[in-house]
Amino acid sequence: MGDYKADGKSLMLSFDVSTQNKTTVRDGSFDIRAAEYAAMNNRLIPYYSYVSDQAFFFKERALNSKSFFTSGTATSPNILNNAKCDPAKQLVGGSAYGISASSFLSGRTFCNYDGDASTDVQTAGEDFSLLGIGKFRINENLSAFGEFAFNDTKRTYRAPARTISGTSPTTNFLVGGIAEPFQAILPIGHPDNPFKDARTAVAYRFENLKTGTDLLNQNARAVAGLKGVQGAWDWESAVLWNQSRREETAYGFLYLPTLRKLTTENRSLASLAADPTITKDLTNVGIAEIVQWDAKASTELGQLAGGKIGFAAGVEARQERLTIDPDPANARGDILGLSTTAIQSKRDVVSSFFEVRTPFNKTFEMDFAGRLDKYPSFKTNFVPKVGAKWTAQQGLAFRGTYSEGFRAPALSQVASGGAQFFLNGTVDPIRCPDGVTPVAGADQTDCSKSVSGVGGSNPELKPEKSKGFSIGMIYSPTKDIDVLIDTYKVRQENEVALGSATYLLEHPDRFPADAITRDTNPLNQLKDANGNPIPGTGPLIAVKTPWVNQGATEITGIDLELKSRNNFGAYGRLTSSFKMTHLMSYLRAEAPGDFMRNAVGTYGGLNDWATSVGAIPRNRFTLSTALEQGSHIFLASMKMTTAISMMRRFDGATEYPVAYCHYGSGQPKTATSLGGVPLYSTYYPDCKVPSWKTFDVGYMYNGIKNLQLGVNIANVFDKAAPYYPGSNTSTTVQQGYNSGLYNNTGRYTRLTAKYSFN
Repeated sequence: MGDYKADGKSLMLSFDVSTQNKTTVRDGSFDIRAAEYAAMNNRLIPYYSYVSDQAFFFKERALNSKSFFTSGTATSPNILNNAKCDPAKQLVGGSAYGISASSFLSGRTFCNYDGDASTDVQTAGEDFSLLGIGKFRINENLSAFGEFAFNDTKRTYRAPARTISGTSPTTNFLVGGIAEPFQAILPIGHPDNPFKDARTAVAYRFENLKTGTDLLNQNARAVAGLKGVQGAWDWESAVLWNQSRREETAYGFLYLPTLRKLTTENRSLASLAADPTITKDLTNVGIAEIVQWDAKASTELGQLAGGKIGFAAGVEARQERLTIDPDPANARGDILGLSTTAIQSKRDVVSSFFEVRTPFNKTFEMDFAGRLDKYPSFKTNFVPKVGAKWTAQQGLAFRGTYSEGFRAPALSQVASGGAQFFLNGTVDPIRCPDGVTPVAGADQTDCSKSVSGVGGSNPELKPEKSKGFSIGMIYSPTKDIDVLIDTYKVRQENEVALGSATYLLEHPDRFPADAITRDTNPLNQLKDANGNPIPGTGPLIAVKTPWVNQGATEITGIDLELKSRNNFGAYGRLTSSFKMTHLMSYLRAEAPGDFMRNAVGTYGGLNDWATSVGAIPRNRFTLSTALEQGSHIFLASMKMTTAISMMRRFDGATEYPVAYCHYGSGQPKTATSLGGVPLYSTYYPDCKVPSWKTFDVGYMYNGIKNLQLGVNIANVFDKAAPYYPGSNTSTTVQQGYNSGLYNNTGRYTRLTAKYSFN
């Protein structure tokens, strides 16, 4: 509304409303290598969990030992279970369900709980956004502007019903520490205890309770400012307010004061499940807010042979605030196994910058820039940037930059409070060294353990710093052809990252002694050749993985872009482009001084077991073309990501005598913490995640006044996302692909219509 040039005022309003349906893991018809996941990882087989509302009971080995029988045959008198469920839910344990012959489930009839039917790959949700931008001319040298934006996002996450398991204690959290743990051990004489002469650990699922999470994210942003001209200076100043609010309401978590009555009052499982106080709806609220003022000005300072010297400078002052308030019941430690985070913090930051453009002559120019930042916890930091461009001849230019970077840790990473969490699928390298088979005295759960974690905040964090340079060329041999090549190298040090539990467990010597907590009960520890308990070998209970400053990452690569424009007269105009990102090296040091290995083309943390790098494809390509013919536009494109090796070759400075595949079979006897998936070698003998190539097509029609119609088909040949190996409990297996590299949408059609009212 309005015309700023003509009337001196204008206003633009925009809003968007969208909705999406839920899709469960079981209902999903998305494009993945489903058959391979089923064969190799037992994905979506009928069996999900033996823990249901029909309890399992594990007899205590010795009175008050808290050590229970967790292995034995289906007829073992030490492990009993109820199976009073719908026959359709009853299973008999066996290899068809991925249950090994040595498992206590083998040959046993039990009630299966189907958690996949309660787990979503796409959540139900609604989105609303509003944007308003206004400008108002005060006089010929002064104008005002403003902007307001609001986003509202709702999501409903479903989850399997909550469980209790007495074979090991459950860590409970309260704000700033650990609450009293809970272990579901039924005393002798308890109405549910089938053993008359011993206590029993019980595993039970409260299937009748509502579960899941409702999540509301709201973001509001407001900007108001003035801009004008004062003599030879153009200036602008504005204030900003930005707030992000997250409200999370969780259902089905168990309320400990009621749950503890299972043992303190000998309440039956059935009576607890029917007790309305067994669960509470929990609401956690987090608010992040920024209030900022900035000002900048630019002018021209003198003349060089190539033109005017440009100069710009600015200042900025802001306050960052972060508040995370957990539900009171959660903060008190009254909720079973639910981690909690509480933060109340703020900080003031002041920054300034300058930039100078110097066109020394008609063919050579340089830019000089610098930025100064002052955070309350760090000394004032200055980072420079220098750029240059040389036009060697018409159609050929070279460019280059050198820059340094500075990033202070986020307020959430240094503020007091921190975070707590649970880690599923954790391999205990002491009790399950190869990641597949537990050692004598250990249990299969040690190869895929759920452990509690405490981490997050670390007030001792240092800022990240980086240095980088790039050299490039722009070549246009004709007006219809452009070639752009840039090579770059960036080194980043003191990177801030959340500590990896796997890295911690594999390299405990690099961390404080209290970073790993184990069960100290001698009955549960591994035994030496003489039958004596081995200290420090008890079942894993908890880890501490705070935010840490890691060593360094150094990346070298080439970006290439080719563009062409062809006019075919009556047949239309064809525009094509080819873009490629090629990584030459991706070097990683987990700690200062570590030997750095090139991870390109590999899963970096497997290629070098001493690092925590993810998958690093060597090349990514995009080839696209568009043919414009009158009112018709035809579109086509191809995208490709190259293969990734899953081989293990190094452990820091040590090179393995023979490289071997982390998954599958045939590894040397010295191999540790393997990924399992025995059939992987059958399907992928080259031990690689294959390359992924997809094709898109589209069509647009502009032949009707003010109306534009279009259709786009992504992945027109319905290419499934590549199989990406992982353990049975990993997120990758549950969703069926690696979402960081690929997508699962398959052939995806979008119809669009746009009408402009003039």
